[in-house]
Amino acid sequence: MDYREKNNRDRITEYRVFYSMSDFAEDSAKIYFSNTNYNALMIVDKATWTVEKTIPFEDEKRAAQNLHLRCVKAAGKVCFLPAEAQHMHVYDIESGKQSVYRIADPREETAVQGFWDYFAYDGKIYFLPGCAGQKLCMWDVGMNTGRTENWWNIPLEDAAVLHGSMDEERFFSFMQGFERLYVTDLSKKTVEEFRLPDEHIKYVTYDGQDFWYVTTDTADIVCWNRERGEVDRYPIKGDVWWEKDLIPCIGIHCAGGHLFLLIYNMTVAYALCVLDREKREVKKIYSINCARGEFAGPELEPNFKRAGNDLLCLLKNAGETVRIVPNTWEVKQHIEDFRSGAQERNYTFDILLDKGALLYEEPGIADLDMLIRHYAGSED
Repeated sequence: MDYREKNNRDRITEYRVFYSMSDFAEDSAKIYFSNTNYNALMIVDKATWTVEKTIPFEDEKRAAQNLHLRCVKAAGKVCFLPAEAQHMHVYDIESGKQSVYRIADPREETAVQGFWDYFAYDGKIYFLPGCAGQKLCMWDVGMNTGRTENWWNIPLEDAAVLHGSMDEERFFSFMQGFERLYVTDLSKKTVEEFRLPDEHIKYVTYDGQDFWYVTTDTADIVCWNRERGEVDRYPIKGDVWWEKDLIPCIGIHCAGGHLFLLIYNMTVAYALCVLDREKREVKKIYSINCARGEFAGPELEPNFKRAGNDLLCLLKNAGETVRIVPNTWEVKQHIEDFRSGAQERNYTFDILLDKGALLYEEPGIADLDMLIRHYAGSED
């Protein structure tokens, strides 16, 4: 290994430039997502898997990362919710125009904490807060107007707030590290509070009837029902994926009657697992490999997203998407390999030069020969 190769590997965390998404929206012909590795709205043509357009988000620096971790399509527009950005960007699909709407005061300390999630109901989008100090907000995409839902008032602690969908009218909310669970019914404008049997809740999911959760201080997977209380508890025995008898889990999701978990070990290797209820054990069904040889950094919570009958697991740091067939536990890893045109190469090169990055770290996207041709005025 020569010095340049080692130097490039040591700097991959800071200078990665590959495509990566933590969420996406789509229609019959296109895929829309915010590239979490630099400031860009990506539009991909489904027929050719070519990046058709690369559009910088307004009021943001070219090399800015993690601007948006969630997006949703409604009324012919794609709304990109703030994470590191403190305003929502809305892309009008028909006109190609972009609008910016600020929903947090950048002078407030809470403005840059957490990220906003969403819940679509009755033709409107509800922004779900990611931390204390934020409120539930409603946005009417067609009218370009919004308001704070003052009836939604839960005592948010100084902790990350996560949410999940229950049905077309209800979503649940919880604060990591606490035992309280809240169920919001938008049709009735009500919030119910429940106390779970365990403290220090880490992740919660819902299967249509029961809630499932894991904690930070036990190695149990718990099934809990609002009427019946604790339904079942699965004490998980340690194996190579456990550390100190706890479950090193960074995400759970119910699909097709099964509970799936994304688990990691101390060497930053990731595995998809499933709870086998009959054998009362967790099975590893797939080891996730990063196409670039190593993960650029520790993953945050993945975004589990339904795609027809399948379940997608989106890993933003790795830039990987994993598809799960819930009924068969079959898993396929989709290596991000969108084809890029001249516009995309130009934008990538400019970002690389801004950051002083090594230019051959992503073969086929940015290398020295491409850079020379780019500044020589050739697109071939």
